[in-house]
Amino acid sequence: MSDYAFLASGFPPSATEHEITAYLRRSLCHLQLTDYGGSQWQPEIVGVSVGYDFARHAELIQRLVDEHLIDVAFTLEQRNRTDSDYSDSDGSSASDSESFYVSRSFASQRAAAAESSDGCQDSDDVLQVLQVLENSGTVIVICRWPCDFAEALEHVQQQLDLDENLWEGSRITASPIPCEPTSINWANFAVGLFQSQWQQRLGIRKWLTSCSTRQQRLLLANAMIVGAFLSMLAFYTFLYQHVYASIGSPDKLLVYVVTLSCALGNVLLNQVVWFASQQAGFRLKSSCDSFVLIWYTIVILTNMCFNFLVICLSAGERPENEFATLEYEQQLADRLVAFLRGSLLTYAVWPLYYPLKWVSGILQLLYLHLFRDRLALTDDRCKWKAEHAMEPPEWYMQYDYAGLTVLKTTSFMCLFLFGDGVQKLFTFDILWVLCTYFLNKYIYLALSKETYYTNRMLDTTALQSSSMALGVLAACVCHWGHRANPHRSEYVISVVLLSCLYLWAFDAILRSAQDRRSQSERVWYDSLPYEEIQRLYPFNWWNVNPAHMMRLLHLSPLSSHQSLPAHQRVVWQHGKSYLQPDLVLDFINTESRDNDEGEMEMEPPEPPEPPFPFPAPPTVTVTHPHTEPRPQLGSGRDGHAQSTWPAARSVPTGPTQHHEGALQPARTI
Repeated sequence: MSDYAFLASGFPPSATEHEITAYLRRSLCHLQLTDYGGSQWQPEIVGVSVGYDFARHAELIQRLVDEHLIDVAFTLEQRNRTDSDYSDSDGSSASDSESFYVSRSFASQRAAAAESSDGCQDSDDVLQVLQVLENSGTVIVICRWPCDFAEALEHVQQQLDLDENLWEGSRITASPIPCEPTSINWANFAVGLFQSQWQQRLGIRKWLTSCSTRQQRLLLANAMIVGAFLSMLAFYTFLYQHVYASIGSPDKLLVYVVTLSCALGNVLLNQVVWFASQQAGFRLKSSCDSFVLIWYTIVILTNMCFNFLVICLSAGERPENEFATLEYEQQLADRLVAFLRGSLLTYAVWPLYYPLKWVSGILQLLYLHLFRDRLALTDDRCKWKAEHAMEPPEWYMQYDYAGLTVLKTTSFMCLFLFGDGVQKLFTFDILWVLCTYFLNKYIYLALSKETYYTNRMLDTTALQSSSMALGVLAACVCHWGHRANPHRSEYVISVVLLSCLYLWAFDAILRSAQDRRSQSERVWYDSLPYEEIQRLYPFNWWNVNPAHMMRLLHLSPLSSHQSLPAHQRVVWQHGKSYLQPDLVLDFINTESRDNDEGEMEMEPPEPPEPPFPFPAPPTVTVTHPHTEPRPQLGSGRDGHAQSTWPAARSVPTGPTQHHEGALQPARTI
């Protein structure tokens, strides 16, 4: 869904959702865009999802969301029981739909959330907190058609920069969103308006007055990592002086002490990196993951290079005899492999986090069963806690990416030496990759697909970090070429130049692919409007926003809730997609979406009512993509291109009440 949205920043805290929507529609009403297929279309604004400043009340908002989902889960269970008992009764679905939210009042949910909040005493206090939430200044603008390519955002920014389109004299900035709705940290949208308590104690503003709060947090996070890393290197230096320098041939026990110390140091540094990433206040999860991946890779590789250097320097002078040189390299390779087997222990231990997490969930279930009466838990809350304890955690792709980069780099480092230990190291790497592949595909993906996701920014960063391993391999080729014939220096120079040229071109292509997508990367749904796309997924740009959903449910009239689609009235969370009551497709079984053969034709569902009225509701021609050929890219946006799909039927996507003369030409999809 990131194809249909972009970020807009620069709004004042008092700007409301409807005011921003009206401003954007007025500013972009005369803008005409041309996509990759050559079709011209207008960036119709569906609505905006406001990023509220609720960092101080994040715990309260989360408790409200939990109470809301507990109520939805309990009511859904009761409705399923009723459907099983009265499946042959006419009108049962309508009665269930009308009573879907009547199990508990919103005041009861607020009162339950206030019990665990320090700043709220009752339901009225919670309602007051929701009313005073301010706009962080950044919103997510949702368009009816894909607008993620760079040219479209450039034209949008030019239109917003016009003097007549300024917001109270302030300039609004448009930027792309490189991630899906599920990858946004809504609590960090207001970074720049507040400081944490420990930052106030350190007095960061006094030392970095020219930087924004977000930049101050990022600089402080980097300084924290560098300081911890330098302290660890000083400890390693002291350790090696008492092991390798003082003893000519260290025994196995001392080698294991050093390698295990390095492994523990890697674990501690990784925790520091994770803590710093959480304190930096990233709005997008992709930025946070890329930050962790870069620092994680730098820390591990620098640690490896440092230890490699110390081990090689402590091995003594290289003998002049060729046979003695081979024996010398054999011993050095064995020592390096002995070190790596201990220092790479973190990669072998990391996948065990998930089985241990499962064991922890079992223990929590046992605790809830034994102490349920003492904790005074109701049936629905006890079921909710039990389900939450057994949910699979997020699979942190940044650690897998960093592990692959580090393993390839360290393995290529061992190619500089001759010995049987190098073969053992490569065997260890292959076994690690096979185990990781097995865990990813056959265990974790079988449990949860909703917490197993990556993004374009993280993938690009991972590919860029892989260039370090390629650089080490190229240096290894130069090394052995120079040893084979030391007088052929032009060979080494040519390899270095070609390697640098290749890495430069590789990096340039990656950066270009990250910013803008080519025609070959467009997907089949690019010709569908947003109202149809949001019916295919359990999440959208509104139901993933906790502050927006709580304000909608608790502050707006009940009649406005019922006018929205059902999946815009239920908050989405990881592992809770089954609570979305009107999904068209099963989010777990997604293989059938691209299967065009052997499927029976299904009638497309009626489109939902948009959250805001459109000035000119069009008519869209839709057919199911499983049985019919897909259209060419860009067809149908300008109202002139003809569809290649036979037997298509027209479905209105806007409100059912049309004004005279406002109906646009039919868009064929």
